[in-house]
Amino acid sequence: MSQRREFLKKAGWTILGAWAAGRLTLSPAPARASTPLPLLSETDQMAKTLGYVADASKVDTKKWTKRAGDAGKKQFCYNCLLYKAAGDVKASKQGKCTLFPKNEVMGRGWCNSWAQNPAVKD
Repeated sequence: MSQRREFLKKAGWTILGAWAAGRLTLSPAPARASTPLPLLSETDQMAKTLGYVADASKVDTKKWTKRAGDAGKKQFCYNCLLYKAAGDVKASKQGKCTLFPKNEVMGRGWCNSWAQNPAVKD
């Protein structure tokens, strides 16, 4: 009888442990408050390499000819394919850029990797 009792005790604990492990792995992760990322500095090495400026009107168009001319004047981070922001991207002050995953960029900024987002019309 002692072996039977020991078996039932172990089986019960095993079932309880399996149930608890299943609850932990299948339950959704608790929602975390979104902490804002730091703003990208123009002195960051990658930012300098790509010609990033927080204010697109200050781009050196002799060095970064992509931003020159009438078409270039319409290029901003907010209408770039790489830019992501909550809500209306045109109204966003800053947002995330896939090129700078640890930082946010200014919506009215610019870099040489700019590519037109077809979903954002000016």
